[in-house]
Formats: sequence, structure tokens, C-alpha cells
Amino acid sequence: MSLEKLHEKGEKIREHLRLRTFPVAIRLCKDEGEFSKDARRPSRDFKHRIAACQAISMTRMYGWTLGLTWEEDMWCIRPAILWGIIEPPEYVLEGALMHEFYNATVEAAKKSEKAWTKIPAGSFCGAVFSPLERTPFEPHVIAIYGTPAQMCRLIGAALWKEGG
Repeated sequence: MSLEKLHEKGEKIREHLRLRTFPVAIRLCKDEGEFSKDARRPSRDFKHRIAACQAISMTRMYGWTLGLTWEEDMWCIRPAILWGIIEPPEYVLEGALMHEFYNATVEAAKKSEKAWTKIPAGSFCGAVFSPLERTPFEPHVIAIYGTPAQMCRLIGAALWKEGG
């Protein structure tokens, strides 16, 4: 889909659903050259690292485009593992991230850790986030945040012609 069409769809989604925040275009990047020139970089522009969820929130709320790499901008290890940026360290495989946060026992935590779908390590170096209605790239994923009623309306629109 062309960028012009994506921008149009982003505007229509916000207009019809009356969303409080921007729909977010997300793209995993093989190298920093895929970041747009205007992308904010947390390490450079904020002088510290941030979590991926913070980058998504900044994009949603402020309409900023942000580019993050593991080496420079991110401090949250979970997305770096899931997005195929790094190999999970041994302590993660042993359940340290899940135990007592998501799981009661170390055994349950190890089992949960194995269940996560992961992109092979080394596939990407980072991610870029941008408001859908002015994204400079073709996204891999579009995240839309809204109330339950807004999401029901979005699902109804998606199924309008063909059902499902």
C-alpha cells in the first residue's frame, strides 16, 4: 500500500473513531539507515535510554517519530529478544524475567519463556515508530489504542462487507 493511502487511512481511522491518540505505524529495521531523518533518538535527543512502550506512548500522544536500537536507545530487554535483535541471555532462559512477575515458580517461568514467539536473533537492529497518518515508512504492524466501544466499531468496519 502506498504511503499516501496509509496516511489517508490513518486520518480516516482517527476521524471516524474519534481516537484520543494517533494510530502507530511500527517497523522493525535491519539497520539505522531505515530510520527517517526526522526520527528522534532517545540517547541523542533525550540523553537517556527508554523502554519500547515509552516510545510507542510518545508516538501515540505527541505524534513523534522515534527510532530505537538496542545498543543506544533501549533499556527494556524483552522487545530486544522478541524482535530478533539479541539472543536471550541465560538468566532470561532460566525464567528470571518471568518468575514472581508473571509466574509463581521458576519451572512455570521457564515454560512461559519458551512459549514466547521470537524472531531469530540478528534479524533486526531496532524499530521505528511513527503516527500512521504521516508515517515515512511502510509499517510491519499498526497499533491502534482506543476504548472498547471504539475497538468494536473498528472490528465492525473491518468485517462489514465479508463478515467473520
